[in-house]
Amino acid sequence: MRLGVLLLLLGGGSAQSIKRLNNSEPVEYEQLQADGWRWFVLTTHDVAAVTAGLVVQRGYGNLFPKMGFVMMASPSGIPPGFLSQAEYDPTTYAHDDPVGPRRRFIWDTTPSVTDWRVLTIGYDDNRTDNEAALVQVPLNEVLIGVRCNEFAWSAPIPGCRYSLTATLLPFEMTHNMIVAAPMRRQGQHVYRLTVGEYDSLNAMIDWQYAQLRADKGLLNLAGCADGDGGCRRLYLPVATENAGLGEQQEEREKQEKLRARLFARSLATGRSYAALHVGSTSTYVERLCLGPGDNGTYYLTLSADAELSGDGRLSASVNGYHATIATDGLGPAVPGVDTTGWRFGQQPGCWCCEGGVCGVCGDGFPGQCYGTSMPPATTRMVLGYTMRVTSLKFSDGLVAGNSEHRGCVSYGQWRYYSVVTTGAADAQLFAHISAPVGGVYAALGRRPTATDYDRRLQPPLEELSLSPCDVTESATWHLGVYLEPQAVAAVPETLFTLRLHTADATVQYNPAIAYEGGTCCGGIMHWRVTDVPSSHGLSVNLSVLSGAVHAVFINYDSCASYSTIGRGAHGTCPGLCDIGWTTLWDPITGVRSSLSQLVTKVSMGETLAQTDKRRAGTCADIHIP
Repeated sequence: MRLGVLLLLLGGGSAQSIKRLNNSEPVEYEQLQADGWRWFVLTTHDVAAVTAGLVVQRGYGNLFPKMGFVMMASPSGIPPGFLSQAEYDPTTYAHDDPVGPRRRFIWDTTPSVTDWRVLTIGYDDNRTDNEAALVQVPLNEVLIGVRCNEFAWSAPIPGCRYSLTATLLPFEMTHNMIVAAPMRRQGQHVYRLTVGEYDSLNAMIDWQYAQLRADKGLLNLAGCADGDGGCRRLYLPVATENAGLGEQQEEREKQEKLRARLFARSLATGRSYAALHVGSTSTYVERLCLGPGDNGTYYLTLSADAELSGDGRLSASVNGYHATIATDGLGPAVPGVDTTGWRFGQQPGCWCCEGGVCGVCGDGFPGQCYGTSMPPATTRMVLGYTMRVTSLKFSDGLVAGNSEHRGCVSYGQWRYYSVVTTGAADAQLFAHISAPVGGVYAALGRRPTATDYDRRLQPPLEELSLSPCDVTESATWHLGVYLEPQAVAAVPETLFTLRLHTADATVQYNPAIAYEGGTCCGGIMHWRVTDVPSSHGLSVNLSVLSGAVHAVFINYDSCASYSTIGRGAHGTCPGLCDIGWTTLWDPITGVRSSLSQLVTKVSMGETLAQTDKRRAGTCADIHIP
């Protein structure tokens, strides 16, 4: 309420009024030293840190102006010295908060060498791994002050012209949240994510300035996984050409130090690290798949280099920080900036600023200005980085027979699912995996392990087929998606989709009807044929559409069993059973081949060597391994 009164009494165009900022929305002003401080306020509701980027225009003598730039948390929202109108000097004023997580400032006393500045508050960088929750400091109202420190600049010389953009940095990240923010040198931004068991976490970092730096390790991200080598493996930096052993050793030591930085050890699954390096403007936290007991709070920490990080907006410097002055005294402009580089031109007053917006005089502003254009807004902002976080929620356990489940599996992890079939109508169960994993294991009535299972699917196969021996009985299948430890895994940790569907195992005694099915992995698929008369010998016409089938068994009222698989037709099955072998071996070379077409029928006793196996009944089983 007090803030509203101050705005009413001191509002208008005065540099002494307090302007409320919108998140990530640039405002542009021109002010002289005599105008004093211009103050802005941004509300955080205690759920965000704040970073603010200031871009200044070249001024008199093609110099970047000396500026005062402060940012502080304020319970009242009233700037220091505002009520008394006393001169405010951030270097001598007795602040409630020391320089740190709730207050920072820049006070230029000499001409600046760069056109950008960034301040960030809301993070306590001194906290240890055991104090991770305390690194993020509530701010409530945040005051931002800007002052021109160029005493010699007065009309008709333009004052300090600048573009200010303040950005809220959320403490708690959620799925698909995107943050675009500038970053001060040697600064740290920390984000928190709450994840559950079996969830997946991923973060992609892009630095938005092509001339970021040519060295390694500009933006270091510790907290999830390394971006170049796979999850939780030591990051090996890209060495420069003709690099000697000494440089490589030095770089490795640097990486080890970074891995030990703030919150790199806060992950339950171990240390992890990612960084930008030579020729790279982006990095990512590789997909992190959580397992049982890994649920909790995770932290992503971004750290900017103390010397070599940069994001110059209006100067074409090689490091993005120091301005480049060419022989003409102006220097080349970065792509997208007009040829004047948003600097003071040949005539005073060429640029006009009013009400938080700057433009070319004559284009909605009084006066005239010819042959120039205003730079686009993206070149009047400190861009910094963009981070997108993907946090997917997964679960396992009892699932429906016809369903689809997304999941994530990492090295040495299992994902278990259970499916109950109730009878012949849904006895056949098919499981399709969308991505290569170490294996999909299945067991009837128990959880499978790497050594105890009934069926196993491995790459490059994608579908596992299951059915119980007696298709009329209910059955509980346990499926386990497994990825071996990293040392032996043939594929990286990955996201997958497990698609399940069931099929009826009952077929009619009708030669006019064709049924489709499938089997894999040395298993047997069971079908049930009803109402077979004793006067007929049941026959099966098999066409193999893809892959290779080993044999067809026709059993009366029982499951397939045989004394030995053998070669050719040497395997036998006892009792009322007939086998049709599609697998053949050459008697001389031993080369295996497989038939794609086969007709197998129940023996009718037509010869002395053949037993009549016809039986009337309501059931007969066909088994296809």
